[in-house]
Amino acid sequence: MRTVHIHPKDTSRVICSIDAPSPPSSWFWCGEDWPSKVPASQAMAKRFMGCVIETSDIQRTAKQYERLLGIPFSVKDSCFALGNDQRLLLVESHQPRGDGVVGFLLEATDRRDVGRRHIFSQSLFFDFL
Repeated sequence: MRTVHIHPKDTSRVICSIDAPSPPSSWFWCGEDWPSKVPASQAMAKRFMGCVIETSDIQRTAKQYERLLGIPFSVKDSCFALGNDQRLLLVESHQPRGDGVVGFLLEATDRRDVGRRHIFSQSLFFDFL
């Protein structure tokens, strides 16, 4: 497992840990036999497509992430293009809880799930693209 931790002062108070399993099929936190517990036919997502961060100041947060990521922010799309059709989307906050991750974008396994939103908790959702 390769892991990068990013300090909250660099990400507008978002604690960020980016993990890359090696080999890609391994995920040691789940145990060695995790793939057998979720058959591919039941997997709702093929791959991670992005993350949604809510912020009270999109311009300030975009500048922080431009420095952190080293790539430009698209004002038109309100996101950072991360490659492989993946993106980091910044949206205006309407919550008193402050800035933070509010959603994940996932590529749907089944085309019938495209456009579906799964509400995981009061402050976290999964959108299927």
